[in-house]
Amino acid sequence: MLVAGRTFVIAGYGWCGKGLAMRARGMGANIIVTEVDAVKALEAAMDGFRVMPMAEAAPLGDLFCTVTGNVNVIHEDPRNPNLLYLGTEFALYVSLDGGRNWRTARIDGPVFDKACVPKVA
Repeated sequence: MLVAGRTFVIAGYGWCGKGLAMRARGMGANIIVTEVDAVKALEAAMDGFRVMPMAEAAPLGDLFCTVTGNVNVIHEDPRNPNLLYLGTEFALYVSLDGGRNWRTARIDGPVFDKACVPKVA
């Protein structure tokens, strides 16, 4: 796979995310880091990477890799390839147009790996 010239979105900037970002940059990729920890996001910015939320990075990216320990950070609906789900620690986002536009999904309860858990009364 040719990485040079592509936009590589890396979710998470821990030890593994740092290594992946450095390696991808060395292969000629344009790197975007998504990180919810402010200190790690600052580290990524100081290392010369663009830092933004995943909802902003998703329309820009060509390649995506999560090194957060969470699966399905971005998930494509098996029946409709234009329907994408994006799960973060703070919200669940949905795109109906293949990732060009994102909106917050309105749910009543916590999000665990895209599964919406209803609030128990």
